[in-house]
Amino acid sequence: MLRVNAVLTILIFASISGCLGGDESKPDNNNNSSFSENTTPAMSEEEIAQLPYDVRNFTVVDARTMENVTERRWSVYGTVTENGYTHNYGGNCCEHYLATDQDGTIYNFGGEWPWWSNDRGITWEEFKPPITTIQNPGEICVQGPVLTLDPGLGEGSIIQAPDGTMIAMGWFPYPGQDDPTGDQFYSFVGNKNEDGSIDWSWCENEAHEPFYDRSWQIPVIGPINPPVNHQTPNCQSNCPWASIIVSNFWSYSTQGYQISVDGLNYQYLEIPDHGESGPADIEFALLDPEVPLGPEWDYMTPHREIRAVPVPESQGGGVLFPRWFDDGTNLYLDTNLQWHRHLLPGGLTFPSKYVSIDSSGAVHSVSCNLANPSVIGCDGSFSLTHFLSLDGGLTWTNFTHLWPAATAVGNQATFEWDMQADGNLDLLVLSMRVQTARNNSAGGEGADVDLIYHIRGYRDSLEADTITQIGLGDLDAVSGAGNDIRFDFSSLAILPDGGVVVAYHDSTDEDPMFAIEIEIPEEYFVTIF
Repeated sequence: MLRVNAVLTILIFASISGCLGGDESKPDNNNNSSFSENTTPAMSEEEIAQLPYDVRNFTVVDARTMENVTERRWSVYGTVTENGYTHNYGGNCCEHYLATDQDGTIYNFGGEWPWWSNDRGITWEEFKPPITTIQNPGEICVQGPVLTLDPGLGEGSIIQAPDGTMIAMGWFPYPGQDDPTGDQFYSFVGNKNEDGSIDWSWCENEAHEPFYDRSWQIPVIGPINPPVNHQTPNCQSNCPWASIIVSNFWSYSTQGYQISVDGLNYQYLEIPDHGESGPADIEFALLDPEVPLGPEWDYMTPHREIRAVPVPESQGGGVLFPRWFDDGTNLYLDTNLQWHRHLLPGGLTFPSKYVSIDSSGAVHSVSCNLANPSVIGCDGSFSLTHFLSLDGGLTWTNFTHLWPAATAVGNQATFEWDMQADGNLDLLVLSMRVQTARNNSAGGEGADVDLIYHIRGYRDSLEADTITQIGLGDLDAVSGAGNDIRFDFSSLAILPDGGVVVAYHDSTDEDPMFAIEIEIPEEYFVTIF
């Protein structure tokens, strides 16, 4: 169900894009008369013609019958060389790290520096810090200057903070021209101006685990009153938010976590061991359904690999790590940066480690291992079970989504996934990359298929409306260094108009690509006569 504040969002979007479709609206031609979903381009045809890489048709499947019913256009982004500079719009050899904000800006920090687009992917900007060799007087960064413009292949993370600030981190593993040691760790803060431009601040942080690897990142809801060892010259108390990052290499261990109360200066964050025992010392529901949340909550869901969720200020703020401890209890960091063992009221636990909150006050939890929800790995069923709670996590309904053709081939059982929700549009999106027995582009058995599950109107039904196959689904890719075809993780974001931004990989590019949904259901556009 569309909520009333969708009107303002769509009218603002209309002023940016110039055209809501009008006569371009089209019903889907399909083989099943029971399927009906009219769509409208979220861009004018003139804007679509300006997209810089390619526009491709992807197959849409009716999730209820598993029949192909139509094709829809997506803008896609792959590897190009412009003026001697080869790039893939912000990714690297093996992945993209995608995000959106509440203004409709698209971000990619899969590679060395943050990239962004304010016009739905028509034009892109990249931020590269100026070369600096000394600490400038009054510079807000206190831990070190940028030493080189070309540190080597990098990878990062980016997400919106509660006040709309973009917080990001980049890591460069390999030696650069001015740093023979490599292993450089950069933090970034982006502040938006009224014209949509972004002022970036940055800092090289020397304090980090060796071989940090890709970071996962999440905002911590403030106001934060940090202990002395976490204060910075920029904030000593009443900080509006904090940022936690964790290395993919060290993820979900008891090291590799760092926190910053200004988004720039990170320090080590000691974290309890999973095996620690003891009673919970704090109980609260994840949110109060009577306290409305702002639109920023649709853009603060981190990549699922960090396995954490921001806690609304009405519930005390901070951040929660669901099912952190081996007994299924949660780990909670409060706004004084103190740890607690947490349970939901009545001693209840979450269905899985993967939990998010959207702006409507819905709590989502997605599980790939129903039998063992406290373990990190999936159960091999190639399925995702979506749990929905409308009372802060006290009661849940659920539905299981799967791809019937998914199967393990030999020793390979690819299953990458991510989740995002938009409470304003009553929309949940799941991305899955599953292995199938179909032949791959090299002629062998086993090809990975990238899928998008649209669950529209999730308050009425948790069943997916459509499944879209993104790309050709003809590669047998493996995550991790040393593999000849790499796709290291799924990444997903939703624009304010409901359009999906998702990473994928097929044989049309040697490196992973990403795509932006162009054709949007008519119900997402509100016209006032």
